[in-house]
Amino acid sequence: MPEYLAPGVFVEEVSFRAKSIEGVGTSVAGIVGPTRYGPLTGVPEVVTSFGEFSRVYGDVLDLNLGGNGVLNHTALAAKAFFDGGGKQLFVARIASTATAPTAASVADADGIVSFSARFPGAMGNVTLEIDWRNAERTLFDITVRTGGPDGPAIYTYGGVSTDPAAANSLAAILPAFPNKRHDFLSSPISCALGDEATTETIGTALNSLFDATAVTPGPLSVEGPRFLITLAGGTDGAVPTASDFAGSVNLVSGSSGFAALEDIEDIAIVMAPAASAMGETAHRGTVVEMQRHCRKMRYRVGIVDAREGMSISEIRSFRDNFDDSRLALYYPWVVVADPRRVTDTIQVPPAGFVAGVYASTDVQRGVHKAPANEPVIGALRFAQEINRFQQELLNPVGINCLRSFPGRGHRVWGGRTLSSDPEWKYVNVRRYFLYLERSIDKSTQWVVFEPNGERLWANVRTTVEDFLYNEWFNGRLLGSSPKQAYFVRCDRSTMTQNDLDNGRLVCEIGVAPLRPAEFVIFRIGQKTADA
Repeated sequence: MPEYLAPGVFVEEVSFRAKSIEGVGTSVAGIVGPTRYGPLTGVPEVVTSFGEFSRVYGDVLDLNLGGNGVLNHTALAAKAFFDGGGKQLFVARIASTATAPTAASVADADGIVSFSARFPGAMGNVTLEIDWRNAERTLFDITVRTGGPDGPAIYTYGGVSTDPAAANSLAAILPAFPNKRHDFLSSPISCALGDEATTETIGTALNSLFDATAVTPGPLSVEGPRFLITLAGGTDGAVPTASDFAGSVNLVSGSSGFAALEDIEDIAIVMAPAASAMGETAHRGTVVEMQRHCRKMRYRVGIVDAREGMSISEIRSFRDNFDDSRLALYYPWVVVADPRRVTDTIQVPPAGFVAGVYASTDVQRGVHKAPANEPVIGALRFAQEINRFQQELLNPVGINCLRSFPGRGHRVWGGRTLSSDPEWKYVNVRRYFLYLERSIDKSTQWVVFEPNGERLWANVRTTVEDFLYNEWFNGRLLGSSPKQAYFVRCDRSTMTQNDLDNGRLVCEIGVAPLRPAEFVIFRIGQKTADA
């Protein structure tokens, strides 16, 4: 209570309304897997479109892991996620710790000028096209091209000077550590100058780096020929293992893998589709790491992929390894148009498509709605055509099928978790409770250290009841009245004197969730006219 030391009129602000609870977001996804480019450690970057993903983490072209070309499932899943309606995706790029990827680079013999790819990976093997702006060759533009001299341009640095002391020198325009995070992520190369760098020595060094065989006239070149510099030596490393997907916590240089996603509070959906294409051991081990991550982070669910070409018996056997309401398994793989060669098709894991269905359903209907009976955007067909009799073997054990229906397209036809507990059988029930728990958790932090008495208990009850009433009113809870839909208790019946002596406030909340109409039954019989 404020002190009043002198006579006068005092005005105080007070609140006569209960605190409010704001529902948290549930459509933000996180993905872990190898990509062609981008940072390997640190706080995962959020991307809001596939174009933004490509600028930071590279395109959908194949990875070269351990000397073998493999589909870039992380990028393909990101594309499927955004095509399906996803809006926010946090990306944790991983790489093998046994044989790590290397960064491309090139330098002149005297060490005057050296160019390096900003991140490791084969995509860093780029070509720099130098366009001189004047005949003296003291000012120039640099165009970065992937896929060779005639590949697409991905970045342009304009007005670069050969004067090492200029504000627009090579080292200033292409620094190793830009001041802005955006420049660090989007600028593909960096440049370092040696101690002996001068305008003349830099010019000589650049001339020594030019590809002498590239004499095709360029439209912007003063002298006619194209002046090209090639960066080489970038590799994608070996095939990652389950431990690489799990990652590690590093407070100095930055965490990696699933551990890096721990720093992002908003993520509600996690996936690692690339693991399903990297062998049985890596796949199963990665799902175990995903399970640990979801349990540790508490408010997350993981989307599990089947491996390519699994039979009915194989997927049932794989499912038997897990019993967790925070995991949902989808089968089979999806056949899509190949974005590398539009005339071909490829098979990809379903996680990216399903995550898009989760996000889209959350936004359009709400997290209480089962993410099922929704179209798989981008699917041409599925790798295996599952019929009703086959699904009767899969659905009861919690394997969600992707099926095609005449006249209705390709759809997600299952919404179960991998839990054996009937209470948590459905994905939407599990995710809805996580939504309620996290919303209440996040919006009631003000309660901590408040005087633990009747007034606080009443305030907490009112706060939670108002939130749940809004959920019931919007059709997200079962019951024709609030009394049937939920209850909130926070009084002497929920707390003992021992609880009070130890500073504990206990609030018991019960809600009646809506379960999906998984089996729709119409009973039809004959009746007589006078019945």
